[in-house]
Amino acid sequence: MDTKTQKMQAQTVTNRIRIERNTKRHDMTHAILDLIETVKLTMRSNAGQGPRGSENESFILAKQRKEGKDCQAKGCPQMSTLSMAREESPNEDERRWMDLGSRFEE
Repeated sequence: MDTKTQKMQAQTVTNRIRIERNTKRHDMTHAILDLIETVKLTMRSNAGQGPRGSENESFILAKQRKEGKDCQAKGCPQMSTLSMAREESPNEDERRWMDLGSRFEE
């Protein structure tokens, strides 16, 4: 084997490892987002506030992410969701939840 062939094989292995790492990171991010949604819903129900309608949407989105439909249909929203979560204050987050809940009640 010449050095050019060895370099190409090494690059192929490197690319394969990079793809596997990115896939694991992608799956882990979805798991974290699902956990955050579950914790929010649990805290809300433990506080006695009851369902707000947005719980249904959260569980539907979590199920779609697990099935891979959400990623395939409209591209993976994970990075924009994480960046929005960092930028929003609790008041904006709560207002968004209330808006989602009112849509389901209508």
